[in-house]
Amino acid sequence: MTDEQKTMYTGICMCRNAELALFWQRNQLFTVINLAAIPLLAANPIKEFYGLIAVIGFLISTFWADINYRSREMIVYWHERLALIEPSEDSNLIVYRVFTGRDWEENIETILSFTIVIRLSLPGLFVFGWITVYVVSLSL
Repeated sequence: MTDEQKTMYTGICMCRNAELALFWQRNQLFTVINLAAIPLLAANPIKEFYGLIAVIGFLISTFWADINYRSREMIVYWHERLALIEPSEDSNLIVYRVFTGRDWEENIETILSFTIVIRLSLPGLFVFGWITVYVVSLSL
């Protein structure tokens, strides 16, 4: 690997790691936003207020699911770019083989399945919850 390739590899690793960090930070932020809206339901018993909170919560949760989907696409994109730059298995530059090879392929399925559960279940749970709140507000 030339110095230019090593620099490019390092830069792409930094982009991938930044996107992963942003993925988790966004999940935490949207979870806090959704959970912070729940006490508003208990504090104000006005029927129209329930419906408004439910609609806003629904929109935020669907926005969250869309952001998670797009973040996952970017993470996969950076993984693919890193795999293209990495040296082959015949090379003695093992230290630069992070995103390809047997060890990576064994672990990536576990990592991807966990992020898929987080990506789908949390926004889906809140979407379902906000739809339920909206339906209950209509019956009040």
